[in-house]
Amino acid sequence: MKNLFSIFIILSSTLLSAQTIPYEKLAEQNLSDEKIDQLSELSKNHLLKSAENQITKEELELVDVEVIIEDEPVILSGEPAAIASTEESLLCFPQHKSPLLSLTQDVGNVFKIDPPKKRMIYFSWGYNRGFHSKSDATFKTADGTFTVHDAVGRDRQSKDILDYVIPSRIPIPQYNLRIGYQVNDHWDIVAGLDHMKWVFDNQLKYEVTGDYNHTVFVPDASGDPALLTGLTFDQVKQTGDMRWLSFEHTNGYNYVHAGAIYKNNLYTSRNGDFTIDTGLGAGAGIMVPQTTVKYHQDSWWNWQGVDNQFHIAGIGAHAEAKVQLGYKNFFIEPVVRGTYIKINNALVQSQGEVLSHTPIGSIQFIVQGGYKIPLKDRKNKKNSKRVM
Repeated sequence: MKNLFSIFIILSSTLLSAQTIPYEKLAEQNLSDEKIDQLSELSKNHLLKSAENQITKEELELVDVEVIIEDEPVILSGEPAAIASTEESLLCFPQHKSPLLSLTQDVGNVFKIDPPKKRMIYFSWGYNRGFHSKSDATFKTADGTFTVHDAVGRDRQSKDILDYVIPSRIPIPQYNLRIGYQVNDHWDIVAGLDHMKWVFDNQLKYEVTGDYNHTVFVPDASGDPALLTGLTFDQVKQTGDMRWLSFEHTNGYNYVHAGAIYKNNLYTSRNGDFTIDTGLGAGAGIMVPQTTVKYHQDSWWNWQGVDNQFHIAGIGAHAEAKVQLGYKNFFIEPVVRGTYIKINNALVQSQGEVLSHTPIGSIQFIVQGGYKIPLKDRKNKKNSKRVM
């Protein structure tokens, strides 16, 4: 009893940095559950008194801690407090389940309590605007192999607002889907799908090399939309006119990936409801496009082509930066993500025909929202039953 009494002498004048006390140490001191409950209330009252009511009882209830052991003094009033002669002093709080508690001195002699974040899973959904670098596009076909150098690809935004609000149509725009697992305060493991779009701009003049043994047709120089002009492939290479070719990865330019994110908390409100976090992440994945390739090969305005199936056509990597604005379990975050993707064998028309790209660098500007689902900590729950 003498040791127990001395435990609380210092609590009225000092708070000490903490670490988890093992259950075995409690057992050695023969503390019953009833005694621990009694000490919890006494410790809480002394803590409130020591902080001169700068922390409320309701705020203290938010502390996620079971039992902590004190080793070193923390100055609250500017003067070091005398340390009791006990080898270890116990500070017991109400029955919460997290194993760690950080007590630090603030500028105004007000200590700050930083409970660790819980493990959780989360999901998010958002939309993006994408910009792509130029890329050499090489077609291997039954009629020959040719390359369009520095091909320009653009994204395609959905202009109908209903595409963003009608559930059956929300996969039409350029979207981003992600599922994550928060390992600890700083690290997340994530997996996701970036549904981008890449559309070849055939209105520009290009350098073209290779051979293609087929006559192609482009709009007549007279400007009459009803008239067409046939070109041999030598003429195509001379003029750089690619209006006879249409190809796009629009259903889409799909990057399926996994990675990790390092996060840092910038702000947390006093009640913990509002948070601002930053994050830096990286990862790798595969490209699964659905590619459409069409040729204009007759004197009529007919396009011959195929809207292909989804196909694993390449690999890629990404890096990103984001800011997350959270309210309770909901969050919204703007994200900037860069991707570097190599397409090796997108489908063209006939079997065995493939389209390859030199690596394409892309940057996405994303706005997405999501929801977090906390996970129960089984280990801490077991310790809580034994200790408290």
